[in-house]
Amino acid sequence: MDSPYGPGAGVMPPLLAGRDAERARAVDLLIRTEHFASPGRSPLILTGVRGVGKTVTLRAIADDATRRGFVAAHITVDRRGPLAERIAAAVAEQVSQTDGIKPSGSQWRRWRELLGRLSVEVSVAGVVKIARPSPSTGTAVPQSDQDALIGLLANSSRLLREHQRPGLLLTLDELQEAPETDLAALAAAMQDLPDAPLVVICAGLPHTPDRLMAAGSFSERFQYQVLGPLDQVDANAALLVPATARGVGWDHDAADLILSNAAGAPYLIQLYGDAAWRHANPPPRGRVRLEHAKAGIRTATTELHSGLFRGRWNRASALEQQYLSAIAACLGPDGTAETHAVSARLSRTPAQLSYLRSRLLDKGLITAAGRGKVGFTLPGFDAFVAEQNR
Repeated sequence: MDSPYGPGAGVMPPLLAGRDAERARAVDLLIRTEHFASPGRSPLILTGVRGVGKTVTLRAIADDATRRGFVAAHITVDRRGPLAERIAAAVAEQVSQTDGIKPSGSQWRRWRELLGRLSVEVSVAGVVKIARPSPSTGTAVPQSDQDALIGLLANSSRLLREHQRPGLLLTLDELQEAPETDLAALAAAMQDLPDAPLVVICAGLPHTPDRLMAAGSFSERFQYQVLGPLDQVDANAALLVPATARGVGWDHDAADLILSNAAGAPYLIQLYGDAAWRHANPPPRGRVRLEHAKAGIRTATTELHSGLFRGRWNRASALEQQYLSAIAACLGPDGTAETHAVSARLSRTPAQLSYLRSRLLDKGLITAAGRGKVGFTLPGFDAFVAEQNR
């Protein structure tokens, strides 16, 4: 029987457990927009380490929005081009394909004019392209582009409203990847945007709020929601409910072993659950037993070490790898390491190594785990790092 689990980056699991509060908060913004033609509140920023389900939560929110009639535009932020242009192109693609909006009339011409100011073109057939070469990453965003983005987002959402849609949802993933100049322009646009039927929801790594606030102090008024590991109830549901829907049960000791190793990480629950299921290959009304769970964890751990963990390790420079190794050696029972202990192990002060810590935070390899503490972003990475030094 096929596995009911969905391991993989950004893959929607069969049950999105533990994210009801975030979805409810987003739906509240959507309802406000439906009723008052404006969300009445600042953008919502979801933060968390890799593997906690930020991307799939954004997807679920977009699904919630489209069911309510919203048009949803999405981008995954990277450094391939100016953020304003990429937002404009994503919005243009979705708006131009919306039923009922005809490529004619004064509203359409005004909308295309705003796109043109951002060098985005839309053909009569709805084909979208960016018409100018992208400036260098980190180049200051011209005020004219920032103003054009504000106008475009307001105009697009109002255009949708006039065509019997509640408004526009804009979602941005991996927000921490944006250069500071782009973050400053985006934050300013969100701050200066007039009342319009537009909801903006973003996701990023735990240090994303710090980057936003450094780019614009008014970003401290944005709404921030932390996505953490699943609690015991939600972790149980994520593992057991998909199997029950297939008529398959888990022995208690098998489920406990999987959940203990996953430590509440949604990605690992899916990965370990899938591997154990493949070893069990249960028939209808069958069971996943302890021996299957043990074999699944061994298989999944091998996959992690040869794939995800090795990729993360290879993205680190030699000095960053030394810092990671020092963290692994200093981890306490709670899975965190004191930065002063890490620095002492490397015969440096915390201040001397702050640049390495910042770079590893940016890469999503470590997370700040409280004042003066750091930890790894995914359970099991510490064992892999320790292996590299044997």
